[in-house]
Amino acid sequence: MRLFSLALIVWFMTGCNMEPRNHTAEIVRLKDTLFQVLPHVQRVSIEVNNDFGEELIVTLGSKELYNADEVKRKEVAKEVSTLSKAIFSAKLPGQGKVLFVAEESTIINAPGSEKSEPMLLK
Repeated sequence: MRLFSLALIVWFMTGCNMEPRNHTAEIVRLKDTLFQVLPHVQRVSIEVNNDFGEELIVTLGSKELYNADEVKRKEVAKEVSTLSKAIFSAKLPGQGKVLFVAEESTIINAPGSEKSEPMLLK
């Protein structure tokens, strides 16, 4: 049983990509680009979550987009997706989402107050 457990652990560890990825340059470039492309956005935060596969999370602080209809938010999410593909290229995470929040000046948001749209990255 111990041998089986050890073999299972070794197999699991070799199957995981344990190499850390640094996305700092891409995050800064995407953030700067989003401020240029979406001038009504007052706050942008970008996170690459590596917990269970990679996920790109872009949070846009804009009362205008937060209160816009779903069609407009989908258009913006598609635009963010296109920019992300161009900027991240080979380092592009497998999935992503854009979060729209009404709060424009701080990162603190009430839990569940955001509106989310998926990004089609692959």
